[in-house]
Amino acid sequence: YKTCAVVANGGILLGSNCGADIDAKDYVMRINLPAIVGFEKDVGRRTNITFVNTNVVNRMKECSEMKDRSRDPYPARLRSINNTVLVGNRVSQNALMAAARSNKLLLSFWGRKQDLRRNKVAGWKLHSRPSSGLTTVLMTSTFCDHLFLYGFYPFPRDKQDRPIPYHYFPDDAVDEPIINLKKHHMDTEYRLCRDLHRRGVLRLQDGECET
Repeated sequence: YKTCAVVANGGILLGSNCGADIDAKDYVMRINLPAIVGFEKDVGRRTNITFVNTNVVNRMKECSEMKDRSRDPYPARLRSINNTVLVGNRVSQNALMAAARSNKLLLSFWGRKQDLRRNKVAGWKLHSRPSSGLTTVLMTSTFCDHLFLYGFYPFPRDKQDRPIPYHYFPDDAVDEPIINLKKHHMDTEYRLCRDLHRRGVLRLQDGECET
């Protein structure tokens, strides 16, 4: 593919007007079953592949067991990516495919043979396992000529010092907030992406898109 959008879930996307820019790319990758409906102006409508980590699969299973089914956001999120591909490890496959069947959806699954471990990326030493976002970027770089990153911004305030949420969409109904589960060095990964942007390896969009 010539152009690919890798769309993370950072709150920096709210009000970004990046939806049309994202949808104009040849291939669109998303991460961890985000909400799309209601946010199309900022995050676009199209999806080709969604990378899903084990933590999100576990949260999806917890939500599916809630008595109040209206509190479970994942069926709607899955419906918004019907007829696309999910990527995850083999442990996640059964749960994701069961969710697809129960919601009468046609979703394909591509398994990853192994997780990325601590290593150097583009000369940067990572001191923890790469996040789902960075893993998705590295995967996409193997089949796409020009990468465009959106929503990769780990800080609580934007460049104008305005507060922004961790994700652009509300958290799910699981008691433990996702933000409390961060196990990666997101600021280091952001600096890596900025460095790759400066080198011309990829394009990091961490503000509003031109309309």
